[in-house]
Amino acid sequence: MISLAYINQQLGAVIRIVRNREWQNVLDMTADGVFRSFWALPLSIPFAIASHLMTMPVLKNSPNYELLEIPTMPVWYTAGLRVVEFLVAWALALFLIAGLSQQLQAGRKVTPLIVSYNWSVLLLQILIFIGVLFIVPTGAYDILLLHYLVMTMVWFYVRWCLIRQTLESPLAATIGIMVMVFLATYLTSTVITDLGHNLFRTLFETNTLTEGTMTYTAEQPQ
Repeated sequence: MISLAYINQQLGAVIRIVRNREWQNVLDMTADGVFRSFWALPLSIPFAIASHLMTMPVLKNSPNYELLEIPTMPVWYTAGLRVVEFLVAWALALFLIAGLSQQLQAGRKVTPLIVSYNWSVLLLQILIFIGVLFIVPTGAYDILLLHYLVMTMVWFYVRWCLIRQTLESPLAATIGIMVMVFLATYLTSTVITDLGHNLFRTLFETNTLTEGTMTYTAEQPQ
């Protein structure tokens, strides 16, 4: 296990990287630190699920609410789908970051990037959750949409700073990594969401239709 003080220290290191302050003596770049950084994964999931569940009532105010197919899905299913999307996107992003960094011959500089990237995910999930916590009571869908737009911009800025500061990569290389990671994770999330919706319709709506047909048949006079 890791302590709360250690978590705060690593989150602070990410913030120092973003602010272009001295971070080398704060971020844990040891072999143990690399493995510890993956604790950010289980720590992030509760915040991601909580944010997802809390926004569900606000989504009802969306003009496209019916098109989201959310009304037909139970909460546990959408929450599970969110977790799968979260885990796959994270794993894919790490794979791309590590692979592209090796192409740049970054060497040991990959270590601080991976560590800081992992902890940055937790930091961003906390920031998203805090924003949702204040917005949800208002029920304002437009404000919620703006919040996620701002957090997307924050996502870009944080990732940009982490890549630039840890890898010391050229401008063009940093842009290339950013674009590839964003497109890959976005497309992956979209595909998983579509597959999840299709799977739900196949498994649940088909069964419901079948049960309804059987009931109707049984009620017909012989």
